[in-house]
Amino acid sequence: MNALQPPSRPTPPTPLPRRRVSKRIRHQKSQAPHRAIATEVTTKLGVNLLLSLIAVTALVKLLPYNLSQQSSFKELQAKVAETESRVDRLQTDFNHHFDPKQARSVMQEESTRIEPGQRQIVWTTPQRAIAQQPIEKAEGTSPLAQAQPPETNIPNAEAAYRDPSAWR
Repeated sequence: MNALQPPSRPTPPTPLPRRRVSKRIRHQKSQAPHRAIATEVTTKLGVNLLLSLIAVTALVKLLPYNLSQQSSFKELQAKVAETESRVDRLQTDFNHHFDPKQARSVMQEESTRIEPGQRQIVWTTPQRAIAQQPIEKAEGTSPLAQAQPPETNIPNAEAAYRDPSAWR
């Protein structure tokens, strides 16, 4: 009873009855996937075309703004270049004025003071009447004594001019 029984052969499966598919159904099933793909592709093209039109419209509207920004940028660059040249000029001027080696020359340029060992020379233009008059020689006097002294703003200049002993 509990003995092993010889293996039995499996029974072959019974064939399922074939369904008849009508040509009409087969024809409709074959067109349905093509219609779905065509609809999907058409929808994608429409959406992409709409997005492209929106992008082109936005670019056209931004083009004048971009051109105005570029022109203002060029103006600013010109002003920056002008300001940089002015800053360079002022920097050299600043270095000149605050250079300890040139302190004396800067003081002389900026004020009327002079060093103690120097004399101030004041150039004046002679008056036409004096310049055009011939100098007459008087006997016993030098031509310098007869000439009129130029107008100066140095005190006691006339006295020093007329007195030849003060020349030494």
